[in-house]
Amino acid sequence: MASPESEQEMKDALEGLAMCMLKSAKVRDECGNDISLLAALAAAIEVQKYMFSALQVLAYASAYRPRMSDEQKKMQQLQAYAANSQVPPPNPLDDDDHVTKRCRKIVEAKVVSHIVKAAPRATHLSASLAVQIINSLSFDKKHRGMLAQQGAVRILAKLWEAAKQYADQKESISTQIPACNAVARILISTDPTVYFTGEARKEQILPTCAKMLQQLISHEPDDDGPRNWLPTFEALLALTNLASLEDMAFKEAIAKDSFVKIEDLLLSSNHNIRMRAMELLTNLSYTPTVLSMFSTDMRAKQRLDIVLALVTAAEKGTRLAALGSLCMMTEASETVSRAFIRNEKSKAMATRIIDPPVEDVELAEPVGEDEQYRLCYLIRTLANSAEVDMKRWVTEWASGPARNGEGTVAGRAAMLMLTTQNQEMRDILTQCLLKDVQLSEDEKAALVVKVKELGLGS
Repeated sequence: MASPESEQEMKDALEGLAMCMLKSAKVRDECGNDISLLAALAAAIEVQKYMFSALQVLAYASAYRPRMSDEQKKMQQLQAYAANSQVPPPNPLDDDDHVTKRCRKIVEAKVVSHIVKAAPRATHLSASLAVQIINSLSFDKKHRGMLAQQGAVRILAKLWEAAKQYADQKESISTQIPACNAVARILISTDPTVYFTGEARKEQILPTCAKMLQQLISHEPDDDGPRNWLPTFEALLALTNLASLEDMAFKEAIAKDSFVKIEDLLLSSNHNIRMRAMELLTNLSYTPTVLSMFSTDMRAKQRLDIVLALVTAAEKGTRLAALGSLCMMTEASETVSRAFIRNEKSKAMATRIIDPPVEDVELAEPVGEDEQYRLCYLIRTLANSAEVDMKRWVTEWASGPARNGEGTVAGRAAMLMLTTQNQEMRDILTQCLLKDVQLSEDEKAALVVKVKELGLGS
């Protein structure tokens, strides 16, 4: 490797090294930590004759052990028992810490920059190895910024596009999905308003990245084992990050292509997936597609029922996202506002937020002012509407019974107005909820007591 006398010797050396690394964890670890060797391999990637073997060596050095579920581990043990053998203990040189250290050295050797230069000439097999390497390098959060700087997202997008043209569907998917995984991880840790400028904007890779993430969200693994939700989770996070951009045409494209799958994931049995799907929907709530799906579409009521149910979900993040989405949609569309006030579940939902029980065993985290502020924002939209029905809904709800059966919603809102430090929320409660509602004598007396407790005067 150090000073080959001919091109053939160099090729033979690379192939021999790849074979040794395949068989030996010690060789993988030594080579993956050899800075001069990594520099030579990085340079070799750009030489067509050496590209595949150099990538193969780097792929072996950067590969993490496959993640096995508990069920898969048990199956492996049963197979070993049936064969009257033992499962060999894993080599410590292949544990995550050792592999991450090797990946760090590979990132610092700027291997990805060389892959970017060589990729246009890569065969299908070389492209697959390049994607595999970048995918491994992206596992550690500390590497992602450097990968983005070295052009990882751009080259992954190009290799993904090229793989769509492969005649062999399995070969195409085996390249595309790892590329999508890597892009998702990198974009989770990247500010899209900063990254998608300059060369990235010129090359128009933003729409391609969105399509890659959409493929990952929709991808169903072929194996029959338990579902690994992590790729879906990461894709939702990354797509939500992209959907934070101000480009409405881009957001609308995401909404058109992703809405059906997002809707499906809102009903997932995995609470983290539900929350991230709801957060993505929130970032898309101003788009024409989402507004129509919650207003004029034949299934609009069922969709609103789902979001109202998520407003009282166990996880705080889901509640905040669902309320945020309702705030945005009712503000943007009077049709959605009408659908909200006509929904038989809307008042009960609002009451549970403004007057939460002291202890609610159904909630992992109690309702707090973050949720109440979002509800107040929604109430302000309805109260300020020109439509009489929306103003009436606010008055009727405020005059209705509190959740605990003692007093009215307005009475609980008045208590909240006294205790909150959020001036905007205090103003909304005063101007939109309390001005047209008469409190009972008991509620007024309770307020006087509370004022004295807080030292606000008599």
